[in-house]
Order: sequence, then structure tokens, then C-alpha cells
Amino acid sequence: MRHPYVGDVGDFGKYGLLRALHQENGSQRLGVVWYLTDAEEHNKDGKHDGYLTTASEKRRAIYRDCDPELYDVLRAVRKHRQLNIEMMENGNVLHQSTAFFGTSLPVFRGRVREQREYKTRWEQREKWHSAAVHSMKNSACVFTDPDNGILFASRDSVERRKPSHKHAYWHEIAGYLSLGMSVVAYHHLGRQRGGHSALIKECLRKIGYLGFDAWAVHYRRGTGRAFVVIPEKSSAKQLLNGTRQFVAVWKEHAGLVTL
Repeated sequence: MRHPYVGDVGDFGKYGLLRALHQENGSQRLGVVWYLTDAEEHNKDGKHDGYLTTASEKRRAIYRDCDPELYDVLRAVRKHRQLNIEMMENGNVLHQSTAFFGTSLPVFRGRVREQREYKTRWEQREKWHSAAVHSMKNSACVFTDPDNGILFASRDSVERRKPSHKHAYWHEIAGYLSLGMSVVAYHHLGRQRGGHSALIKECLRKIGYLGFDAWAVHYRRGTGRAFVVIPEKSSAKQLLNGTRQFVAVWKEHAGLVTL
């Protein structure tokens, strides 16, 4: 997650889903781990706000009708010249009980010259993750929001590389699951033969091999992305109902993907 993304079309779908899940299962507290990075990048990410600015009222209505309150809040936020994720933490977007973890991820640049540097960098990443887990301790469902989604590489293999500030590692997500929390994870969709549906199903199969049931929302606006829902068993029915209700309302923009 980066500050310039605040209020773009990806945010609209993300918060729309989280609001729908909370409405269905409102007694349970939501947590958001931003995976915030302050590393500067020169690309067009975060510029996808045409859903708010298009001159066509009919076109705007295709989005606004999904969640008018959310749409109006994000439209007001997007008018600010200096965007910041803290604008999403004031209770106007997600329920006021939501817990947020906004400490920036450690970002590592440059070549690693000695093996011990890997260890030092991973210790910093683990310290960051431990703080995130602690901040989510009273949450029943945690949303992880990295730039590029989930990395399924084994713990041993990733520790021989620099930690990626663009990803949530599976062992980090599994940490929340082991504590009895459900997880909703952002997952970026690249290009692959068979299209986005094949990529999503591949992700779901990997999660299944690791012992967890999951489904996903394919959100088709802006860059290709999915929101992967990995439920704690006692919350699975409510979360699936909430997902289905979201997709029913947002059918112009999103679809449910299962195995």
C-alpha cells in the first residue's frame, strides 16, 4: 500500500468488500495491515480515479450505486492534493472499531555483499511483522494490503533473498490464521495464459494444498486484482454470505471465484 493509492478505483472495491463482510458479521472486529511502503516509484499506480472524475453521470452511477456513502467519501478524499492512508482511519470508510497497523515496511536497496546481511534484513522484517500481529490481537478478521499480493515461496528459500516490500509472505498470513483469525488478502494478477481466472484458481489451489479453504473476489477495475478470503471455520458461513452479497451488488465490477 502507498499513500497515492488512497481513493483510487482499487480502494473503492477493497473497502466495498470489507464493508460488506463487516455488515454480514458485524460483531467481529476487523483489522487492516497496510503493508505500507514509502519507497518512491515512478509509475501510474494510484492514478486510476476516473470512476470519480468522468464527466458522464451515467458512468459514475455504475460505481456510485454499489455503495453511495463510500463513493462520496472517497470522492471528497481524492480532492486533497496530499493523500495519506490516515484519511481512511477516521471511521468514515470502515467501522470505527477497526484496528489499523500503519508502520512502514523496511525497504532494502542495494546488493547484499555478505550472507549475514540477509539475516539482519529478515530480523528487521520479522520485527515489523511481530508488531503487526500484536496490533491485530483483538481482531477476528485481518486484511493484508501489500502492493503485489501473496508470495508462497518456502521460508528457507525466501530467507536467502532480500525481503520483498511488495509482498505478504505466506508464513506471515499463516501467522494470523494460526491465531484463529480469518484473513482477506490482496493479490495482484499479472499476465498468464488462461487469463486472470486461471491465476486466481492457481492461488486458491496453493492455499488448499497448505490446508486451508479459500475463495476469491475477482475485481475487474483498474489493474487486475483479487481479494482472497481465507476464513476461520466458525466464520466461514458469514464471510461467504457477505462475499456473495457484495458480488450481487457489485456484479458490474466483480465476480466470485471458487475451486
